[in-house]
Amino acid sequence: MTLFRRRDREEDLREEIDTHLALAEEEYRRAGMSPADARDAAQRNFGGVLKTREAHREQRSFRPLDLLLQDIRFAFRVLTRDRGFTVMAILVLGIGIGVNNMMFTIIYTHTLRGLPMDDVGRVLYVSAFDDRTPDSPLSYSEFEDVRLARSFSGVAAFVNAPMTLADDGRAPDRFDGSYVSANAFEVAAITPVAGRPFTTAEETSGAPVALLGAGAWRSRYGADASILGRTVIVNGTHVTVVGIVPERSGFPSTAEVWLPLSRTPNLARDRRDARTLRVFGRMRDGVSEAAAKADVESIIATDARLKASVIPINQRFLGRPTDPAWLAFMTAGFLVLVVSCANVANLLLARAVVRAREFAIRGSLGARRLRIAGQLLVESLVLATMGAAVGVAVSVAGVRVFASAVPQNTLPYWLNYDMDARVFGALVAVSFLAVLVFGLVPALQGSRVDVNRVLKDGGRTGTGRGSARRLTTGFLVAELALTIVLVANVVTAFRNNTPPLPSDTRINSRELVVASVTLPSDKYSTPQQRAAFYGELDERLRGDALIAAAAIASVPPGPGGTEQRLEVEGRP
Repeated sequence: MTLFRRRDREEDLREEIDTHLALAEEEYRRAGMSPADARDAAQRNFGGVLKTREAHREQRSFRPLDLLLQDIRFAFRVLTRDRGFTVMAILVLGIGIGVNNMMFTIIYTHTLRGLPMDDVGRVLYVSAFDDRTPDSPLSYSEFEDVRLARSFSGVAAFVNAPMTLADDGRAPDRFDGSYVSANAFEVAAITPVAGRPFTTAEETSGAPVALLGAGAWRSRYGADASILGRTVIVNGTHVTVVGIVPERSGFPSTAEVWLPLSRTPNLARDRRDARTLRVFGRMRDGVSEAAAKADVESIIATDARLKASVIPINQRFLGRPTDPAWLAFMTAGFLVLVVSCANVANLLLARAVVRAREFAIRGSLGARRLRIAGQLLVESLVLATMGAAVGVAVSVAGVRVFASAVPQNTLPYWLNYDMDARVFGALVAVSFLAVLVFGLVPALQGSRVDVNRVLKDGGRTGTGRGSARRLTTGFLVAELALTIVLVANVVTAFRNNTPPLPSDTRINSRELVVASVTLPSDKYSTPQQRAAFYGELDERLRGDALIAAAAIASVPPGPGGTEQRLEVEGRP
């Protein structure tokens, strides 16, 4: 309450001192003194008024906090007086803190935040591996076996596949889709916003039912609630919509259409070597990850060459901060921050020379060097706080630009570049670190004042001009070196991620259109049917007068193709 009633306390103290002096003065007048002598005698007997007030303040308040508040108020006055310096320092710091926070937000979202599942640490991803395949899916038989493991309260499976969504009389749309077991959404802790998930009976029988994502529901049906119970066409088959999955819940990645697992094309239920199912499970309460892994290993040990892999689902679907790409991001953000801090440190060193007379006068009045250095650090803290506010705006804008550069509907549903409590905590920590980086050296240098020389020379010397010049030069050299490293890092990353095409390769992409086609598995189940479709499509494209040339490929030319091993006459 002392902090909020400061003015009332000061007024009460002033009235109390005035009353005490008035009573003493009246007593001396009664003793025969003149009014002037009585006033002087009362003040001599009382002592210094200012000293008494200061002693009273120290007794009634928490002194360190009181001094901190005084320093903050003084810092605001000083920074307001020197607006040019303040604006420049805040902008430089804001850019450095903002870029660093933007990089951390991106890295945190891709590697540390985790999938949006309740108690995601208890959800494990189950796969297999051998000498040739580091991450192999499971067969349907192995999935059924893992379902019996006592370590899990639920085990689910899914198969990703593009799907076409159509209606009678309307052109189809292509969406990412997935075939899932009935309990997949329960294990992933996702509840439909309307309708229901699949039932076990629908999964087993492969019933003609489907779930739609909120994105597909909104874009194709205008978020019409009457879609529930309506018949639509998925992959050429009429199915009934039984539920709507919430926005940003495109499990397992970017799916917008879901069908029961038993409808998976060419699902081999009895072949243990036909491994197509991605499996994950939620551990029971009290079960450790080691126990669950041992349980699964005992089940999949039927094949001597195959071993079980049981890892947290976050580890399977998220990257690691130590991956080269994310290390490059972190390095770039750190270097930008350090260069910004070095710039502000140089500004503060130059400003300390200008304020030499102020520091000398304060020193002559009894201020210790530690007190002056503390005041300068508080000024740096105020600058860092305002720079952090600018940094928030810079990082939010930068993240939006980064997200907008990514093609739509390509990021997994769990990648959400929001600033949560951890990101904000990192921002605060970086801001305080910046104070130490750019504020400590100028504070110590600025508080080194030769009082006699500064007052004698009118403030032109006495702040360690030689050492200040050396420090400024050192900061400039460090800035230049760090900038060179930063530019080299960016150029190297760019060249590594955009390998040059051969000299005889020229692709004019300005008039090039790429389209994807997904064929319904029920209608085009054999290679001959698919080949006939693509052959007819190729003829129709070539016969179009608006198309100069056409080609059909599994992937577009350039980066993105996958390596496949082929055998020609029995030789790989």
